[in-house]
Amino acid sequence: LNDVLDDEIIYSLIDYSYNQMEESDVWLVPANNRYYDVIGILSNNDEIDWKPVRGVKPGDIIYIYMSEPYSCIMFKCLVLEDEYTVRLRKLETYSKDKYPYSYLKDIGIKMVRGPRRIRKEIADKLKS
Repeated sequence: LNDVLDDEIIYSLIDYSYNQMEESDVWLVPANNRYYDVIGILSNNDEIDWKPVRGVKPGDIIYIYMSEPYSCIMFKCLVLEDEYTVRLRKLETYSKDKYPYSYLKDIGIKMVRGPRRIRKEIADKLKS
């Protein structure tokens, strides 16, 4: 932005960057089983209450990433409601070998630190 590049080039780069972040309705949410027994709850129930996640709405998909010692996505859930807590319905349970951290890194997810919406192209790789 020091007048070395034409404004049109800068605008086209901004447009390109924006288009790379095509909004999806798919989220990646980390969980630590030491603090909340997600595995135990979702092994015995089809639904779980979750703390609010800003931007999540009913109909969105949430992949739950279990932190160490698992380090993988273990659950796919549907958001049912988002009032005071987020109510999730389990859609699928995965083995720890299906979506390990190494696979997530290969498809473009470098860190799993907090709830985040994931790009459509990455969401498509998780759906397959």
